Amino acid sequence: MNWSKHIQTEELEQIAETIKTIEAKTDAEIITVIANKSSTTKHVKYLLYLIVITFVHLVFSTLDYYFLIEPDAFLMALTYLLAIPLSFLLSHYNFIQRLLTPKCDQKFQAESQAEREFYVQRLYMTKNKTGLLIYVSLLEKQVIVLADEKITEKLPKDSWQGMIQLIIKGIKNKSLKDGLVDALENISTKLFENFPNEEQNPNELPNHVILRTMT
Repeated sequence: MNWSKHIQTEELEQIAETIKTIEAKTDAEIITVIANKSSTTKHVKYLLYLIVITFVHLVFSTLDYYFLIEPDAFLMALTYLLAIPLSFLLSHYNFIQRLLTPKCDQKFQAESQAEREFYVQRLYMTKNKTGLLIYVSLLEKQVIVLADEKITEKLPKDSWQGMIQLIIKGIKNKSLKDGLVDALENISTKLFENFPNEEQNPNELPNHVILRTMT
C-alpha cells in the first residue's frame, strides 16, 4: 500500500499536532485510524471473471444468431483464458471493488472494523471514560466515530455528522489531511465545553495517526 498517494508524512504530523493541541484543553482522548479499506474484496476477481465470460459468451452468441458467424472453438477458449488475468488485473482498482461490493456490506464491514479498533486501541480504558475514535476507511469512503460512555452521555450520535461530512469531503477532494484537521477543529469546541481539562489530565493514548493496510 502506497500511502503517499493519500497522505504525506508531514500531513500525518500536522494531524497529530492538532490532536495534541485539542487534548491539552479537554479530557477527551482522541485516536484516529485510517484504513485503506475495511471490506473483504477477494470475491471481486471471481465475480468479475464471471461477468467478463458472460459478456464474451453473449457476444459470440449474437454473432452466431444474427450474423450467422459460427464462433471458432479455439478463439473462444483463448478468450476465456485471457479473461482470467484481465479480471484479476481489473479487480485491483478501487472503483471496481466498490462497484462489486454491496453498499450495505461496505457499511457493515467498516463499522465492524471500527468497533475492533476501539478495543484494540484501548479507548475503553481511559480514566474518565472519554475515549473517542475517528475511523476512516478510504475504499468505502466511510467515516465511523465511536465514543466511550461519558462522551456518549452528552454528545449523541448525530453530534458527529458535521465532522464526518468534512472528512468525506476531504477524501473526495483528495485532501484527506485538510478534511481531518477541519473535522477535528469542528468538534473541538463541543469537547472543550463538555469535557474541559480541569484536572490537567495526562495524555493517556498516543496522538499519532494509525494507518491500517488490508490486502
